Amino acid sequence: QLSIDLFGTEQSIGQNFTVRGQSFTIIGVLERMNDPINYNNIDFDHAAIISLESGKLFNGGVAQIQQINVKAQPGTDMNAFGTSIESTLEKNHDDQKDTDVFTGQEIAKPTSELFRFVSVVMAVIASISLIVGGIGIMNIMLVGVSERTREIGLRKAVGATPNAILLQFLLEAVTLCVVGGFVGLACGRLIAFGLTKIPDAQLDEANIPLWAVVLSFAFSAGTGLIFGMFPAIKAARLDPIEALRHE
Repeated sequence: QLSIDLFGTEQSIGQNFTVRGQSFTIIGVLERMNDPINYNNIDFDHAAIISLESGKLFNGGVAQIQQINVKAQPGTDMNAFGTSIESTLEKNHDDQKDTDVFTGQEIAKPTSELFRFVSVVMAVIASISLIVGGIGIMNIMLVGVSERTREIGLRKAVGATPNAILLQFLLEAVTLCVVGGFVGLACGRLIAFGLTKIPDAQLDEANIPLWAVVLSFAFSAGTGLIFGMFPAIKAARLDPIEALRHE
């Protein structure tokens, strides 16, 4: 991205640019990253990488290193590896502990805590939404029971058992919630797809895992089952004679 900002093209090898009076020639361009900002807030899509000797020119000939990134081999004991690096740096700095060494889990800790907080907030919002939606479903079903009182009385008069009435209204509540869950899932998928089409957003195409789909429908069905129970029980307990007299 920096190459485009400076020269209008990613093919800028051989071009020259000046930083604080020092002239530099581009010998390579980093491939654009989807998530260029690392844990020290360095945006590699807008960064110019120069040699250590060139960097000293900006600081009176003295190296001023803010961070050193070390990549360990797979299977390395990160605690021992970090201790070894810390001991080496301390030895090179006349036994002064003036550096901090962070390994993978420590680097990811702030981000993990942020995602954990966001997850908790989203869970609370989702819970409130489920409760509000469930209350709405219960009210709709109660209105349905009231409007269909004579129908319920007629069904009971011709032999329908209370369990049959209970099952009927529970199925209606669950079906209503599952259909709502499908609409919500479709809307979420469309929004996620639309976000990936925003220019310069650099977002990968959304991939919704199967377990998330199954879990969403399970929550929808559970909401209908829980909040539809009271209207269904009320319908099942109606006296058929009183129900047939209902106007």
